[in-house]
Amino acid sequence: MTDRPFLHDDHPIAHRPAWHALDETDVEQRLATGPRGLNAAEAASRLARYGPNQLEEAPPTSVLALILHQFRSPLIYLLLLATVITLVLREYVDAGVIAAVLLLNAVIGFTQERQAERSVRTLMRLLAPRARVVRAGADWEVESRELVPGDVVLLESGARVPADLRLVATTSLLVDESLLTGESMPVLKRPEPLPAEVVLADRTNLAFAGTIVARGRGWGYVVATAGATELGALATQVRETERVATPLQHRMTRFARLIGIAVAGAALLAFGIGVIR
Repeated sequence: MTDRPFLHDDHPIAHRPAWHALDETDVEQRLATGPRGLNAAEAASRLARYGPNQLEEAPPTSVLALILHQFRSPLIYLLLLATVITLVLREYVDAGVIAAVLLLNAVIGFTQERQAERSVRTLMRLLAPRARVVRAGADWEVESRELVPGDVVLLESGARVPADLRLVATTSLLVDESLLTGESMPVLKRPEPLPAEVVLADRTNLAFAGTIVARGRGWGYVVATAGATELGALATQVRETERVATPLQHRMTRFARLIGIAVAGAALLAFGIGVIR
């Protein structure tokens, strides 16, 4: 149990400390905690300060909004205009071909965005519903949403890691991290500090939220919760994938604008010549 105040004003991961490079004493000092865990008052205070350990789920986008989103492009506008013009000119074959292209593009875009939303929702459900913690020297089982930085979490075979942990003690602890790293084989975890430059996949003294304990036991301190975890970062990337245009999309948008300007200029020129004649 600890009565020391939490040392940071912001969430611990906001400062991106190299938790894997710190020894047990440094971790305890930064988190103002210890092997006996937090007391009830400090845990409640941190929960109010940093919020629940759960990923925020944005409301699902309506089907109509997703469909309309597929037609928000200068190039699509030109193709729609071309469809109307070909229909007016009774060029039904050309109109049908353009309409088929527009429909195919809309179906592909709609499917991709729908799959991205489903992936985010799947990630939201990967946080363990409950977790074993040590608070005030006693072993408790609490809702994982109540975990806070500095909590002592106990891991055992078959358990899903409820938050990002800096492991302090392990016994033949193997963790399946395929969710984050893509590695098919479980990773052997050890509590010893590592060099600061070690990449994420090789930080064997950390256990990440959403991963599964394949075998063994261990315990560690919570260093990140909710959106500050690596799982939260992954969910954010998946959610924002549809919003970030690729370089090809940027070039296509510029190309469509140039075509639009050229077509408008040619139309004005033809109109002007017709008026003069």
